[in-house]
Amino acid sequence: MMFLKIYSNLLIALAFCLNSFGQLYTIKALKGEAKQGDPFAQFKLANAYYFGGGTAENKKMAKKWYELSSQNGEPNAQYNLAVMYKNGDGVQQDPSKAFYWFKESARSGDPESLHQLGSCYDLGMGTPKSSEMAFECFLQSAIGGHALSQLNTAIMYQNGDGTRIDLDQAFFWYKECAEQGIPEAQYELATMYLLGEVIPEDEALGLAWLRKAYEQGYHDAEILLSELELIN
Repeated sequence: MMFLKIYSNLLIALAFCLNSFGQLYTIKALKGEAKQGDPFAQFKLANAYYFGGGTAENKKMAKKWYELSSQNGEPNAQYNLAVMYKNGDGVQQDPSKAFYWFKESARSGDPESLHQLGSCYDLGMGTPKSSEMAFECFLQSAIGGHALSQLNTAIMYQNGDGTRIDLDQAFFWYKECAEQGIPEAQYELATMYLLGEVIPEDEALGLAWLRKAYEQGYHDAEILLSELELIN
C-alpha cells in the first residue's frame, strides 16, 4: 500500500501544528484558516484528520479537506487524494479518480506524482495503457531523482519500450539508479560492465556492483556470482 505525503518533517501525529512563525496553535485555529480557503491549511487539516493529529482520526473528513485543497490547486493534497482512491482507503476504490488526481499533482513536477502517473499509463490503471506516455512520465520523474523511475527509464531505453532503443541512455539511468542503492539496477549495471556493453569492459567495476546487489539479497546477482565461482 502506498503512503500519503505529510509535507517535509511536519509531525501531524502530534496534538499541535506549527505555523509559519514557529508558534504552536490548535486544530481549531487550523480549521479557521482552512475554512477561509487556504489550500495548504486545508491540506494540513486533512492530514490531521487522516492521521489523528490533534483530533480524532476521521477518513471521511480527511477526504473532504483533501478534496477542497486539491480543487484549490495544492499538489500534495492532490497526490494524497489520488492515493486514497488508488488504495480504496477511506473512499471507494476508483482508478479513474486516482489517475485524474495523480495527473493534476504531476503538473507541479513532483517526481513521486510523475512516477505514479507513469505507472497508471504503464498498467492502464484508470486510463488507456500507453507505453509512450508512461516513458515520458518516468523520464521526467527520473530527472527529478526518483530511483524507481530511473530504473524504469533504463529498462524502457534498453528494450525500446515506449521509446527508441538507446543503450547509452540505459547505462546512464542504470548507473544513476544503482548509486541510489537499487539492487536490480546494480545488477544490470554490473552485467554491462562485465560484458562491455556500451562502455569498455571493466571486470573490477562489474564485480563490485554485482557484489552490492548480492549483499542486498538480489537473487540474480547470487546466481551470477555462483556461476563465476566467486561464492559457494
